[in-house]
Amino acid sequence: MVSRQEWRWVLAVGAMVLALTSVPYLLGWALQTDKRLFGGFVYAVEDGYSYLAKMRQGAEGAWLFHIAYTPEPHSGALFFPFHLLLGKLAALLPGADLTTRMVWTYHSARLVFGTGLLLTVYRFLAAFTSAVALRRLAFLLVASGSGLGWLLVALGQPGWLGSLPLDFILPEGFTFLVLYGFPHIALGRTLLLWGILFLLRAWEVSPGPGVRGSKSGGGNVRWAFFAGLAWLTMGLIIPFYVPVAWAVTGAMWVASLLRHVPKVASRGSPLRPMQELRLAVLAGLLSAPVVAYSALVFTTDPVYATWSAQNLILSPHPLHYLAAFGVLLALAALAAPRVWQEKGPGWAALAWVAIVPLLVYLPFNLQRRLVEGVQVPLSLLAAWGVSGFRLQGFRLRVVISALLVGLSLTNGLLVAGNSLALVPRP
Repeated sequence: MVSRQEWRWVLAVGAMVLALTSVPYLLGWALQTDKRLFGGFVYAVEDGYSYLAKMRQGAEGAWLFHIAYTPEPHSGALFFPFHLLLGKLAALLPGADLTTRMVWTYHSARLVFGTGLLLTVYRFLAAFTSAVALRRLAFLLVASGSGLGWLLVALGQPGWLGSLPLDFILPEGFTFLVLYGFPHIALGRTLLLWGILFLLRAWEVSPGPGVRGSKSGGGNVRWAFFAGLAWLTMGLIIPFYVPVAWAVTGAMWVASLLRHVPKVASRGSPLRPMQELRLAVLAGLLSAPVVAYSALVFTTDPVYATWSAQNLILSPHPLHYLAAFGVLLALAALAAPRVWQEKGPGWAALAWVAIVPLLVYLPFNLQRRLVEGVQVPLSLLAAWGVSGFRLQGFRLRVVISALLVGLSLTNGLLVAGNSLALVPRP
Protein backbone atom coordinates (compact mmCIF):
# COMPACT_ATOMS: atom_id res chain seq x y z
CA MET A 1 0.00 0.00 0.00
CA VAL A 2 0.98 3.61 -0.54
CA SER A 3 0.38 6.12 2.23
CA ARG A 4 -1.13 9.56 1.73
CA GLN A 5 2.17 11.10 2.69
CA GLU A 6 3.87 9.18 -0.11
CA TRP A 7 1.28 10.32 -2.64
CA ARG A 8 1.76 13.93 -1.56
CA TRP A 9 5.50 13.52 -2.05
CA VAL A 10 4.98 12.01 -5.51
CA LEU A 11 2.66 14.85 -6.54
CA ALA A 12 5.11 17.45 -5.27
CA VAL A 13 8.08 15.93 -7.10
CA GLY A 14 5.97 15.33 -10.20
CA ALA A 15 4.81 18.94 -10.21
CA MET A 16 8.42 20.14 -10.08
CA VAL A 17 9.47 17.87 -12.94
CA LEU A 18 6.50 18.87 -15.09
CA ALA A 19 7.13 22.53 -14.31
CA LEU A 20 10.71 22.11 -15.53
CA THR A 21 9.53 20.50 -18.77
CA SER A 22 7.16 23.44 -19.30
CA VAL A 23 9.77 26.19 -18.98
CA PRO A 24 10.77 26.33 -22.68
CA TYR A 25 7.14 26.35 -23.81
CA LEU A 26 6.17 29.15 -21.44
CA LEU A 27 9.26 31.08 -22.50
CA GLY A 28 8.34 30.64 -26.15
CA TRP A 29 4.89 32.07 -25.63
CA ALA A 30 6.24 34.89 -23.48
CA LEU A 31 8.77 35.93 -26.14
CA GLN A 32 6.53 35.72 -29.19
CA THR A 33 5.59 38.88 -31.06
CA ASP A 34 3.30 39.71 -33.95
CA LYS A 35 6.20 39.08 -36.30
CA ARG A 36 7.75 36.16 -34.44
CA LEU A 37 5.19 33.55 -33.44
CA PHE A 38 5.92 30.52 -31.29
CA GLY A 39 4.72 27.29 -32.87
CA GLY A 40 4.21 25.44 -29.60
CA PHE A 41 7.07 22.91 -29.79
CA VAL A 42 10.74 22.96 -28.87
CA TYR A 43 11.61 19.25 -28.83
CA ALA A 44 10.99 16.80 -31.70
CA VAL A 45 9.39 19.71 -33.52
CA GLU A 46 8.59 17.82 -36.72
CA ASP A 47 6.82 15.14 -34.69
CA GLY A 48 4.90 17.83 -32.83
CA TYR A 49 3.57 19.37 -36.00
CA SER A 50 2.61 15.94 -37.32
CA TYR A 51 0.55 15.46 -34.15
CA LEU A 52 -1.17 18.79 -34.81
CA ALA A 53 -1.96 17.60 -38.34
CA LYS A 54 -3.60 14.50 -36.89
CA MET A 55 -5.49 16.61 -34.37
CA ARG A 56 -6.75 18.84 -37.17
CA GLN A 57 -8.21 15.80 -38.92
CA GLY A 58 -10.15 15.04 -35.75
CA ALA A 59 -11.19 18.67 -35.33
CA GLU A 60 -12.56 18.64 -38.86
CA GLY A 61 -14.74 15.61 -38.14
CA ALA A 62 -12.58 12.60 -39.03
CA TRP A 63 -12.81 9.45 -36.92
CA LEU A 64 -10.27 7.53 -39.01
CA PHE A 65 -6.71 8.57 -39.78
CA HIS A 66 -5.50 9.53 -43.25
CA ILE A 67 -1.84 10.11 -44.16
CA ALA A 68 -1.54 13.84 -44.74
CA TYR A 69 1.74 13.68 -46.64
CA THR A 70 0.64 11.89 -49.80
CA PRO A 71 -1.71 12.72 -52.67
CA GLU A 72 -2.34 9.01 -53.21
CA PRO A 73 -5.95 8.02 -52.48
CA HIS A 74 -6.28 5.64 -49.55
CA SER A 75 -8.82 4.52 -47.00
CA GLY A 76 -8.96 5.81 -43.46
CA ALA A 77 -7.53 3.57 -40.75
CA LEU A 78 -8.05 3.20 -37.02
CA PHE A 79 -4.70 4.74 -36.14
CA PHE A 80 -3.90 7.69 -33.85
CA PRO A 81 -7.32 7.90 -32.17
CA PHE A 82 -5.60 9.69 -29.27
CA HIS A 83 -4.73 12.66 -31.45
CA LEU A 84 -8.00 12.59 -33.36
CA LEU A 85 -9.90 12.81 -30.07
CA LEU A 86 -7.66 15.61 -28.82
CA GLY A 87 -8.48 17.49 -32.00
CA LYS A 88 -12.19 17.03 -31.44
CA LEU A 89 -11.78 18.36 -27.91
CA ALA A 90 -9.87 21.39 -29.19
CA ALA A 91 -12.63 22.07 -31.71
CA LEU A 92 -15.17 22.27 -28.88
CA LEU A 93 -13.20 24.86 -26.93
CA PRO A 94 -14.06 28.55 -27.28
CA GLY A 95 -11.62 31.33 -27.92
CA ALA A 96 -8.63 31.63 -30.20
CA ASP A 97 -8.03 30.16 -33.64
CA LEU A 98 -8.08 26.38 -34.01
CA THR A 99 -4.30 25.96 -34.22
CA THR A 100 -3.77 27.79 -30.93
CA ARG A 101 -6.50 25.76 -29.28
CA MET A 102 -4.93 22.54 -30.53
CA VAL A 103 -1.52 23.51 -29.16
CA TRP A 104 -2.96 24.37 -25.74
CA THR A 105 -5.02 21.18 -25.74
CA TYR A 106 -1.93 19.16 -26.60
CA HIS A 107 0.10 20.63 -23.75
CA SER A 108 -2.78 20.26 -21.32
CA ALA A 109 -2.84 16.57 -22.26
CA ARG A 110 0.92 16.46 -21.75
CA LEU A 111 0.53 17.66 -18.17
CA VAL A 112 -2.53 15.54 -17.37
CA PHE A 113 -1.25 12.26 -18.76
CA GLY A 114 2.26 13.02 -17.53
CA THR A 115 0.87 13.29 -14.01
CA GLY A 116 -1.01 10.04 -14.50
CA LEU A 117 2.15 8.32 -15.67
CA LEU A 118 4.16 9.48 -12.65
CA LEU A 119 1.47 8.30 -10.25
CA THR A 120 1.37 4.95 -12.04
CA VAL A 121 5.15 4.59 -11.93
CA TYR A 122 5.13 5.02 -8.16
CA ARG A 123 2.27 2.56 -7.77
CA PHE A 124 4.19 0.09 -9.92
CA LEU A 125 7.32 0.47 -7.80
CA ALA A 126 5.27 0.08 -4.62
CA ALA A 127 4.12 -3.35 -5.81
CA PHE A 128 7.74 -4.53 -5.74
CA THR A 129 9.05 -3.11 -2.48
CA SER A 130 7.58 -1.86 0.77
CA ALA A 131 10.69 0.22 1.53
CA VAL A 132 9.70 3.86 1.05
CA ALA A 133 13.30 4.99 0.60
CA LEU A 134 13.79 2.52 -2.27
CA ARG A 135 10.51 3.55 -3.87
CA ARG A 136 11.51 7.19 -3.76
CA LEU A 137 15.00 6.65 -5.14
CA ALA A 138 13.69 4.51 -7.99
CA PHE A 139 10.97 7.08 -8.70
CA LEU A 140 13.50 9.92 -8.87
CA LEU A 141 15.65 7.88 -11.26
CA VAL A 142 12.62 7.32 -13.49
CA ALA A 143 11.20 10.84 -13.35
CA SER A 144 14.43 12.79 -13.80
CA GLY A 145 16.98 10.27 -14.99
CA SER A 146 18.77 10.07 -18.33
CA GLY A 147 22.05 8.54 -19.43
CA LEU A 148 25.58 9.70 -20.14
CA GLY A 149 24.78 11.48 -23.38
CA TRP A 150 25.87 14.74 -21.78
CA LEU A 151 29.35 13.27 -21.38
CA LEU A 152 29.56 12.38 -25.07
CA VAL A 153 28.57 15.95 -25.92
CA ALA A 154 31.16 17.33 -23.48
CA LEU A 155 33.81 15.15 -25.13
CA GLY A 156 32.88 16.52 -28.55
CA GLN A 157 31.28 13.25 -29.69
CA PRO A 158 27.57 14.08 -30.26
CA GLY A 159 27.51 11.82 -33.34
CA TRP A 160 29.50 8.99 -31.79
CA LEU A 161 29.23 5.73 -33.75
CA GLY A 162 26.78 7.30 -36.17
CA SER A 163 24.02 8.30 -33.74
CA LEU A 164 23.05 10.99 -31.31
CA PRO A 165 23.10 9.79 -27.69
CA LEU A 166 19.91 7.88 -26.97
CA ASP A 167 19.01 9.92 -23.91
CA PHE A 168 18.57 12.93 -26.21
CA ILE A 169 16.28 11.20 -28.72
CA LEU A 170 14.54 8.15 -27.22
CA PRO A 171 11.39 8.89 -25.20
CA GLU A 172 10.62 5.17 -24.95
CA GLY A 173 13.80 4.87 -22.93
CA PHE A 174 13.49 7.92 -20.71
CA THR A 175 10.40 9.12 -18.91
CA PHE A 176 11.58 12.73 -18.73
CA LEU A 177 11.44 12.94 -22.52
CA VAL A 178 7.90 11.56 -22.46
CA LEU A 179 6.89 14.25 -19.97
CA TYR A 180 8.65 16.81 -22.14
CA GLY A 181 6.58 16.28 -25.24
CA PHE A 182 4.63 13.04 -25.77
CA PRO A 183 1.27 12.67 -23.98
CA HIS A 184 0.26 9.66 -26.08
CA ILE A 185 3.39 7.80 -24.96
CA ALA A 186 2.62 8.81 -21.38
CA LEU A 187 -0.82 7.23 -21.63
CA GLY A 188 0.55 4.20 -23.48
CA ARG A 189 3.18 3.57 -20.81
CA THR A 190 0.61 4.06 -18.07
CA LEU A 191 -1.52 1.32 -19.60
CA LEU A 192 1.50 -0.92 -20.13
CA LEU A 193 2.44 -0.70 -16.46
CA TRP A 194 -1.12 -1.22 -15.24
CA GLY A 195 -1.43 -4.26 -17.48
CA ILE A 196 1.70 -5.78 -15.95
CA LEU A 197 0.42 -4.99 -12.45
CA PHE A 198 -2.90 -6.65 -13.24
CA LEU A 199 -1.17 -9.73 -14.67
CA LEU A 200 1.10 -10.08 -11.64
CA ARG A 201 -2.01 -9.80 -9.50
CA ALA A 202 -3.62 -12.58 -11.54
CA TRP A 203 -0.50 -14.68 -10.95
CA GLU A 204 -0.76 -13.86 -7.23
CA VAL A 205 2.78 -12.53 -7.36
CA SER A 206 2.09 -9.08 -5.92
CA PRO A 207 -0.89 -7.28 -4.43
CA GLY A 208 -3.36 -5.81 -6.86
CA PRO A 209 -4.21 -2.11 -6.95
CA GLY A 210 -5.78 -1.38 -3.59
CA VAL A 211 -6.95 -4.95 -2.96
CA ARG A 212 -5.92 -7.89 -0.88
CA GLY A 213 -4.91 -11.20 -2.33
CA SER A 214 -7.52 -13.64 -3.53
CA LYS A 215 -7.07 -17.33 -4.13
CA SER A 216 -10.16 -17.73 -6.26
CA GLY A 217 -9.65 -18.77 -9.83
CA GLY A 218 -12.39 -16.42 -10.97
CA GLY A 219 -10.59 -13.51 -9.36
CA ASN A 220 -7.40 -14.45 -11.18
CA VAL A 221 -9.20 -14.56 -14.52
CA ARG A 222 -10.70 -11.16 -13.79
CA TRP A 223 -7.28 -9.59 -13.26
CA ALA A 224 -5.95 -11.23 -16.43
CA PHE A 225 -8.95 -9.78 -18.26
CA PHE A 226 -8.09 -6.32 -16.91
CA ALA A 227 -4.50 -6.78 -18.11
CA GLY A 228 -5.67 -7.67 -21.61
CA LEU A 229 -8.10 -4.75 -21.65
CA ALA A 230 -5.36 -2.32 -20.59
CA TRP A 231 -3.08 -3.57 -23.35
CA LEU A 232 -5.87 -3.51 -25.93
CA THR A 233 -6.49 0.15 -25.12
CA MET A 234 -2.75 0.78 -25.21
CA GLY A 235 -2.61 -0.82 -28.65
CA LEU A 236 -5.19 1.60 -29.98
CA ILE A 237 -2.77 4.38 -29.06
CA ILE A 238 0.52 2.71 -30.06
CA PRO A 239 -0.05 -0.73 -31.64
CA PHE A 240 3.49 -2.12 -31.41
CA TYR A 241 3.55 -1.64 -27.65
CA VAL A 242 1.30 -4.70 -27.42
CA PRO A 243 4.02 -7.09 -28.66
CA VAL A 244 6.34 -5.43 -26.14
CA ALA A 245 3.84 -6.34 -23.41
CA TRP A 246 3.70 -9.90 -24.77
CA ALA A 247 7.49 -10.19 -24.78
CA VAL A 248 7.73 -8.92 -21.20
CA THR A 249 4.98 -11.35 -20.19
CA GLY A 250 6.81 -14.23 -21.85
CA ALA A 251 10.05 -13.33 -20.12
CA MET A 252 8.31 -13.09 -16.76
CA TRP A 253 6.63 -16.46 -17.28
CA VAL A 254 9.95 -18.13 -18.13
CA ALA A 255 11.49 -16.56 -15.02
CA SER A 256 8.57 -17.76 -12.92
CA LEU A 257 8.92 -21.25 -14.39
CA LEU A 258 12.63 -21.35 -13.59
CA ARG A 259 11.91 -20.33 -10.02
CA HIS A 260 9.32 -23.08 -9.72
CA VAL A 261 11.49 -25.86 -11.18
CA PRO A 262 12.81 -26.98 -7.76
CA LYS A 263 9.28 -26.97 -6.34
CA VAL A 264 7.91 -28.91 -9.32
CA ALA A 265 10.73 -31.46 -9.01
CA SER A 266 10.06 -32.01 -5.32
CA ARG A 267 6.27 -32.06 -5.50
CA GLY A 268 5.79 -33.48 -8.97
CA SER A 269 3.20 -30.88 -9.98
CA PRO A 270 3.63 -28.15 -12.61
CA LEU A 271 0.19 -26.73 -11.77
CA ARG A 272 1.10 -23.14 -10.93
CA PRO A 273 3.26 -22.42 -14.04
CA MET A 274 0.49 -23.78 -16.26
CA GLN A 275 -2.11 -21.63 -14.52
CA GLU A 276 0.09 -18.59 -15.05
CA LEU A 277 0.53 -19.51 -18.71
CA ARG A 278 -3.23 -19.77 -19.26
CA LEU A 279 -3.80 -16.38 -17.64
CA ALA A 280 -1.03 -14.83 -19.73
CA VAL A 281 -2.52 -16.28 -22.91
CA LEU A 282 -5.91 -14.84 -21.96
CA ALA A 283 -4.42 -11.37 -21.55
CA GLY A 284 -2.55 -11.78 -24.82
CA LEU A 285 -5.60 -12.90 -26.79
CA LEU A 286 -7.67 -9.99 -25.49
CA SER A 287 -5.06 -7.53 -26.72
CA ALA A 288 -4.39 -9.29 -30.03
CA PRO A 289 -7.10 -7.73 -32.25
CA VAL A 290 -5.36 -4.37 -32.51
CA VAL A 291 -2.10 -6.06 -33.56
CA ALA A 292 -3.90 -8.17 -36.14
CA TYR A 293 -5.68 -5.10 -37.50
CA SER A 294 -2.43 -3.13 -37.80
CA ALA A 295 -0.69 -6.02 -39.54
CA LEU A 296 -3.59 -6.34 -41.97
CA VAL A 297 -3.56 -2.66 -42.90
CA PHE A 298 0.21 -2.43 -43.31
CA THR A 299 0.39 -5.57 -45.46
CA THR A 300 -2.67 -5.09 -47.68
CA ASP A 301 -2.85 -1.32 -48.29
CA PRO A 302 0.06 -0.18 -50.51
CA VAL A 303 -0.06 3.42 -49.24
CA TYR A 304 0.22 2.41 -45.60
CA ALA A 305 2.82 -0.22 -46.49
CA THR A 306 4.97 2.43 -48.20
CA TRP A 307 4.52 4.81 -45.29
CA SER A 308 5.60 2.10 -42.86
CA ALA A 309 8.61 1.11 -44.95
CA GLN A 310 10.11 4.60 -44.83
CA ASN A 311 9.48 4.96 -41.09
CA LEU A 312 12.81 3.58 -39.91
CA ILE A 313 13.94 4.02 -36.30
CA LEU A 314 16.67 1.41 -36.01
CA SER A 315 18.89 0.64 -33.06
CA PRO A 316 22.36 2.20 -33.04
CA HIS A 317 25.58 0.47 -32.03
CA PRO A 318 25.13 -1.51 -28.78
CA LEU A 319 27.60 0.79 -27.04
CA HIS A 320 24.99 3.53 -27.28
CA TYR A 321 22.69 1.48 -25.08
CA LEU A 322 25.52 1.11 -22.58
CA ALA A 323 26.06 4.86 -22.62
CA ALA A 324 22.35 5.37 -22.02
CA PHE A 325 21.70 2.68 -19.44
CA GLY A 326 25.13 1.47 -18.32
CA VAL A 327 25.14 3.14 -14.90
CA LEU A 328 21.73 1.72 -14.03
CA LEU A 329 22.72 -1.67 -15.45
CA ALA A 330 25.84 -1.81 -13.30
CA LEU A 331 23.86 -1.03 -10.17
CA ALA A 332 21.15 -3.51 -11.19
CA ALA A 333 23.78 -6.21 -11.69
CA LEU A 334 24.86 -5.76 -8.08
CA ALA A 335 21.32 -6.43 -6.93
CA ALA A 336 20.41 -9.20 -9.38
CA PRO A 337 21.59 -12.26 -7.38
CA ARG A 338 19.90 -11.06 -4.21
CA VAL A 339 16.68 -10.09 -6.00
CA TRP A 340 16.48 -13.48 -7.73
CA GLN A 341 16.81 -15.34 -4.45
CA GLU A 342 14.23 -13.29 -2.55
CA LYS A 343 10.58 -14.31 -2.34
CA GLY A 344 9.24 -10.97 -3.58
CA PRO A 345 8.32 -10.10 -7.19
CA GLY A 346 11.69 -8.56 -8.02
CA TRP A 347 12.42 -11.43 -10.41
CA ALA A 348 9.74 -10.00 -12.72
CA ALA A 349 11.73 -6.77 -13.02
CA LEU A 350 14.83 -8.81 -13.82
CA ALA A 351 12.95 -10.68 -16.55
CA TRP A 352 11.76 -7.46 -18.17
CA VAL A 353 15.26 -5.99 -18.27
CA ALA A 354 16.73 -9.27 -19.56
CA ILE A 355 14.46 -9.48 -22.62
CA VAL A 356 15.11 -5.95 -23.90
CA PRO A 357 18.53 -6.56 -25.55
CA LEU A 358 16.82 -9.14 -27.75
CA LEU A 359 13.87 -6.87 -28.58
CA VAL A 360 15.89 -3.87 -29.73
CA TYR A 361 17.67 -5.86 -32.44
CA LEU A 362 14.71 -7.77 -33.84
CA PRO A 363 14.12 -7.36 -37.61
CA PHE A 364 11.60 -4.55 -37.13
CA ASN A 365 11.63 -1.03 -38.56
CA LEU A 366 11.08 0.60 -35.15
CA GLN A 367 13.76 -1.37 -33.30
CA ARG A 368 14.91 1.09 -30.71
CA ARG A 369 11.37 2.00 -29.67
CA LEU A 370 10.97 -1.55 -28.34
CA VAL A 371 12.95 -0.44 -25.29
CA GLU A 372 9.63 1.02 -24.12
CA GLY A 373 9.24 1.31 -20.38
CA VAL A 374 12.38 -0.60 -19.35
CA GLN A 375 13.66 2.42 -17.42
CA VAL A 376 11.07 1.65 -14.72
CA PRO A 377 12.18 -1.89 -13.72
CA LEU A 378 15.81 -0.98 -14.38
CA SER A 379 15.62 1.98 -11.98
CA LEU A 380 13.99 -0.25 -9.39
CA LEU A 381 16.82 -2.77 -9.67
CA ALA A 382 19.39 0.04 -9.54
CA ALA A 383 17.81 1.34 -6.34
CA TRP A 384 18.13 -2.16 -4.89
CA GLY A 385 21.76 -2.10 -5.96
CA VAL A 386 22.38 1.16 -4.12
CA SER A 387 20.72 -0.29 -1.03
CA GLY A 388 23.42 -2.95 -0.97
CA PHE A 389 26.18 -0.38 -0.43
CA ARG A 390 27.62 -0.53 3.07
CA LEU A 391 27.25 3.20 3.50
CA GLN A 392 25.20 5.24 5.89
CA GLY A 393 24.37 8.82 6.68
CA PHE A 394 26.35 11.51 4.88
CA ARG A 395 28.32 9.15 2.62
CA LEU A 396 25.19 7.44 1.37
CA ARG A 397 23.53 10.80 0.70
CA VAL A 398 26.57 11.92 -1.29
CA VAL A 399 26.47 8.77 -3.45
CA ILE A 400 22.74 9.10 -4.10
CA SER A 401 23.03 12.82 -4.86
CA ALA A 402 25.89 12.21 -7.29
CA LEU A 403 23.89 9.46 -8.98
CA LEU A 404 20.79 11.61 -9.39
CA VAL A 405 22.72 14.65 -10.61
CA GLY A 406 24.92 12.67 -12.98
CA LEU A 407 21.91 10.96 -14.53
CA SER A 408 19.90 14.14 -14.99
CA LEU A 409 22.43 16.39 -16.73
CA THR A 410 21.25 15.46 -20.22
CA ASN A 411 17.74 16.59 -19.36
CA GLY A 412 19.10 19.84 -17.98
CA LEU A 413 21.06 20.40 -21.20
CA LEU A 414 17.96 19.78 -23.27
CA VAL A 415 15.77 22.20 -21.34
CA ALA A 416 18.47 24.87 -21.18
CA GLY A 417 19.41 24.49 -24.83
CA ASN A 418 15.82 24.57 -26.05
CA SER A 419 15.13 27.63 -23.89
CA LEU A 420 18.18 29.55 -25.09
CA ALA A 421 17.29 28.78 -28.70
CA LEU A 422 14.08 30.77 -28.21
CA VAL A 423 15.82 33.96 -27.09
CA PRO A 424 15.99 36.52 -29.93
CA ARG A 425 19.46 37.41 -31.16
CA PRO A 426 20.39 40.86 -32.46
